[in-house]
Amino acid sequence: MTDSQFSPCPTEQLHHQRDQHRLVPEPSVTAIVVNHNGGQEILSCIDHLDAQESRLHDIIVVDSGSTDDSVARLRELRPDVRIMELGENVGPAVARNRGAQAAESTRLLFVDDDVYLKPNTITLLNLTLVESTAAAVTPRVVLTPDTDVIQLDGAEAHFIGTMRLRHSRMKTHEVSAGVRPIGAFSTSCVLIDRSAFLDVGGFDEAFFIYLEDLELGIRLHAFGHRLLCQSDAVAVHDRGDGTPGLSFRDQGSYPKFRAYLTMRNRLQVICIHYRLRSILVLLPALALYELAVLAFAVKRGWIKEWALAWIWLPRNAKSLWARRGAVQRRRCFEDGVLLSGGDLPIAPGLLGPSIEARLVMALSWLLECYWKGIRRFLGWRPGIAATAPPVQKSEEKIKQDAAD
Repeated sequence: MTDSQFSPCPTEQLHHQRDQHRLVPEPSVTAIVVNHNGGQEILSCIDHLDAQESRLHDIIVVDSGSTDDSVARLRELRPDVRIMELGENVGPAVARNRGAQAAESTRLLFVDDDVYLKPNTITLLNLTLVESTAAAVTPRVVLTPDTDVIQLDGAEAHFIGTMRLRHSRMKTHEVSAGVRPIGAFSTSCVLIDRSAFLDVGGFDEAFFIYLEDLELGIRLHAFGHRLLCQSDAVAVHDRGDGTPGLSFRDQGSYPKFRAYLTMRNRLQVICIHYRLRSILVLLPALALYELAVLAFAVKRGWIKEWALAWIWLPRNAKSLWARRGAVQRRRCFEDGVLLSGGDLPIAPGLLGPSIEARLVMALSWLLECYWKGIRRFLGWRPGIAATAPPVQKSEEKIKQDAAD
């Protein structure tokens, strides 16, 4: 999916539409914030939610096993906020699902506790959903303290099974704003239609953390829902120190547990979503990429984590097969429409000496050439994206998809 295939919708047009719809009540929105030792950041996040132009129906903080005083401080300073304590760290996928189940509004705003919204963000996101009939819309996420640096304008599902951030680390003045279709999103901040979210089954709780947002985005897309980025709406990511043992901030050592979860969840995405024929067609590229991952794991001391990620698959084959069947039966689009190419998604600061960077660039070029050569066999066509009305499938087609 490329920008050239679409004409961005100017935000001035949305402002005009908002003026025309002043008398129409905005759909209600519940903000769901997952907290795990959020400290001062969770309080700042809620303060920014309170400062929104659009009034929220509710704010639900789902605490996932915090061991600091953040819950106590929330109860003392923000008695108006609903707090759900889960008692243990179950991961953001489970926590967000619990919050969504407790919400009573028509829209769900998932926002991380270290993300702060500009005052008009929810208004723009809500209006974009109303005017587009999309299922989910995400804002532009910028980094602090340099808020002119983009972290992402939505994302795309890269065919190697991970998420490619759009416009990552570009300057805001280098990228035009507006509304554009995307293929995936980050749940650092996203507004989702609650009925669509519940209809597709919410987050896959087997992912715990990392790529659970990619998986949900692919599933929504595959089932015929549109995903958008409204880049005039802005969220600021205060990266801080992050979560010990999980977060990586462009420098230092990459946490082993994060490496394990990312490698494991990438394999889950492929097993659940890719057609069997897609896996066969992509096999040379996927195998080459996996060899590169293995070499990188050996060099970084992650060989145990790499092995555990693969061992997890057969141990959970029954669950994977059931989730795969549920997705394949309902999907409306082929993999060539849902997946994309582009540069390999690599966390900034992860690569070491310049030789590593050059090798990754060469690998990225090879994989991109391969993708461009085979994507037509996966259903890709020029100018075609998963924004067209889904095709109604016959009973025979549904049975065939379930077997694929």
